[in-house]
Amino acid sequence: MVHPNALEPERLTMISEILIEALDSIVLQNRHTDKELQSLLRGNDLTSIEKEFLVVTLYDMVRNILLLQAIAQTPGINSWVYTAWLALRNYPANSNVIVEHFEAMQARAAELSKNRAMRFSVPDWLDTLCSQELGEEAWEREITALHSPAQAILRTNLLKTTRQDLLRNFKTMRIEAKPLAETECGIILSSSAGIFRTDEFQNGHFEMQDANSQMIAPLSGAKPKLRVIDACAGAGGKTIHLAQIMQNKGKIIALDTSDKKLEALRQRATRAGATIIETRQITSTKTIKRLKESADIVLIDAPCTGLGVLRRNPETKYNLKPEQVESLHKQQHDLLVSYSRMTKPTGTLVYSVCSILPSEGENQARTFVENHPEWTLSFEQRFSPATDGFDGFYVALFKRKEKQNEVTI
Repeated sequence: MVHPNALEPERLTMISEILIEALDSIVLQNRHTDKELQSLLRGNDLTSIEKEFLVVTLYDMVRNILLLQAIAQTPGINSWVYTAWLALRNYPANSNVIVEHFEAMQARAAELSKNRAMRFSVPDWLDTLCSQELGEEAWEREITALHSPAQAILRTNLLKTTRQDLLRNFKTMRIEAKPLAETECGIILSSSAGIFRTDEFQNGHFEMQDANSQMIAPLSGAKPKLRVIDACAGAGGKTIHLAQIMQNKGKIIALDTSDKKLEALRQRATRAGATIIETRQITSTKTIKRLKESADIVLIDAPCTGLGVLRRNPETKYNLKPEQVESLHKQQHDLLVSYSRMTKPTGTLVYSVCSILPSEGENQARTFVENHPEWTLSFEQRFSPATDGFDGFYVALFKRKEKQNEVTI
């Protein structure tokens, strides 16, 4: 983390004001942190060290906003929240802050941090929910891991290049990178700064994707010449990975209710050279019915709480509401029931969520097979941030049971 003293005082004051405005947009207006950062970096003339300070500090402040507000003793977003961040990180106080006030903030930071929910800036209801589902010790381990900064990880697009060639190009550009041993095409970067301005990105040689997210498509069993449906495709990270695994041979139908997300998918697929993807917007139940028993593999990367990716989307903790959790549980169940019908009798149904909660993963899988005896759970895997060091995911594979031939006498 860049120390505030590394910046010129006038520039630091300006950046602290930018941070407060950004926090207001993220916390009070429900804007995504990464989207807000993209706007800030485009709209402000900053040096490389100033950009690094802005990015790291904004994520750190969003990650800890409830604690910072409690330290500052303010329910809003203002300059005192930034001062509270300085106190929490034991950085020097602003010149306009009375020493006694700053020392009082440091004392409050130490005292408040004794409480787990406050230490990790988790709403009380969410802390209770997660501890009930996972157990106190497991939840403590997971939230500790999720409270750390996310690693910058990308997936080499093997449709256009090799990991070795991409690493060689990064070395030429003095971008620190190393292969990710857990995957075939993953790369860990020391920093993602400037990575999207490279020719390699513009030419579709890589996509940013967490290591555990990169595990989902290979586990599906996708291979060339199959017909695959990505039923909740979104902007297409896993869709394009599937096309890569299938070597652009076969067919992928990418479904989503949002045409805006599908448009983003189409742009990404064009850049990646993924030519076997057809997008279809889900406008009614007829879209699903027309695809009944048509796919060798159906992937349901279901909407979820997103609690497995808090390192990348820390604002999720504050935007999520208790009633949404129950609503998501029902939606996940309904999607499994409805979208499973698109799987061929001999096909594979894949269900995944970027959540650490069993209620969204293991419990959903067991409820599905209990209520639908024609299906069997053939494989499941839990990816834990505390264990793996990457994002939290759950994935399950289902197969239809073979029908027994009736014997007549």
